[in-house]
Amino acid sequence: MLPTLETQTDVQAPFLSSGAAMTTSSSVFLIDSDRVFRDGMSALFKTHGIPVVCFGSAEEFLACAGQEHTGCIILDVKMPGMSGSELQDTLMTLGIPLPIIFLAECVDIPTIVRAMKHGAYDFMVKPVDMDRLLEQVHNALKRSCELWDLQRQSEALCSRISTLTERERAILSLAISGASNKDISRRLGISHRTVEAHRSHILIKLGVDNFLELTHAFIAIDKFMRVPTAPAVASPLDFLL
Repeated sequence: MLPTLETQTDVQAPFLSSGAAMTTSSSVFLIDSDRVFRDGMSALFKTHGIPVVCFGSAEEFLACAGQEHTGCIILDVKMPGMSGSELQDTLMTLGIPLPIIFLAECVDIPTIVRAMKHGAYDFMVKPVDMDRLLEQVHNALKRSCELWDLQRQSEALCSRISTLTERERAILSLAISGASNKDISRRLGISHRTVEAHRSHILIKLGVDNFLELTHAFIAIDKFMRVPTAPAVASPLDFLL
């Protein structure tokens, strides 16, 4: 397993029980075939209190990588064996949503465009501006924790939605699309009072106080699902359509 550091996430799942703050581990994973460069960068990060784990190749990193880790990857584009771009594709396939900061010896516009289209967090040319790199690493680590937390939110919400009855799912789908109780009553052919009773049961089962809170959760998770590096997990909307 990869060495890590305990870190508190900034995003809380509104439908988790109160105080269920999520914690996970976060490190910088530096992947570069140049040992001198790795040693120099490792010393820099450690000086700034940032946990770092170094790898000489993409294959070496993949032998240790797992979905449970948060952090960011600093990745050389051109390395012997698997290239940086190939590793990026592999991580997407494996559902490992670690933000990637690419490094390159020279400017290669097609490579930069490809990397960014596939969800790279940033692309820098060596010699690296260390101040900018440190700033982007901090931002990427924060983003990684947010992605990790949103993935857990999605899994928790999917699990709770699966406990709803078919009628409750239909009402939930209409409610989060903006339909009023009157509209839902007319479209489903049930009384206004029945709609209100179902809505109350839905909130209890999903562990939220109101539908506005629930809608915000759906929006956040939908935004997460659209991130190119997000892992392929079930969407709560799949349980409603």
